[in-house]
Parts: sequence; structure tokens; C-alpha cells
Amino acid sequence: RCWEDIRVSKIRNQHQPVFTLTTKTSLKVVKNGNVRKLNSQNLAKLQGFPDWYQWYCSYELSKKAIGNSVPPILISNLLKSIL
Repeated sequence: RCWEDIRVSKIRNQHQPVFTLTTKTSLKVVKNGNVRKLNSQNLAKLQGFPDWYQWYCSYELSKKAIGNSVPPILISNLLKSIL
């Protein structure tokens, strides 16, 4: 399985970190020769949101929210270090 960022035409394999998620992200996954666009749940998972977190808006709005977000695990670790 590989991650492909169409903007820069580079491919990452499953053992490499994913490209930075932004509001303009257009990531696709290539698996067994099939290419598909990542949905909002996939993007959220890459950004560190828990599986149970639901997006109740359009794909474009959720993609924008995910791209503008700070990864939850980063916030969690930051708060632990402060407190």
C-alpha cells in the first residue's frame, strides 16, 4: 500500500510518514494497483483523531477542518508536559 500526494507527484509506502495534511490535501491510496481518494475518516485517522470521532459535514468542510486542526495526540502530550 502506498500514499500518493497528487500535488507533488511523490509516492510514499506504508512504512514512511504521510505528507502533511493541509486544507488543500488531495491524498489517494494505492493498494493492489487500485487508486482511491481518502475519505474524511481516513484523513482524520492520519491526523490522529480517534476512530469514534464523527464528521457531520460535507467532505470538503471536514477536509478543511482536518487540515486546519492540530493533531489531538500533540495537544494531549503538550498538556501532559505543562501540567
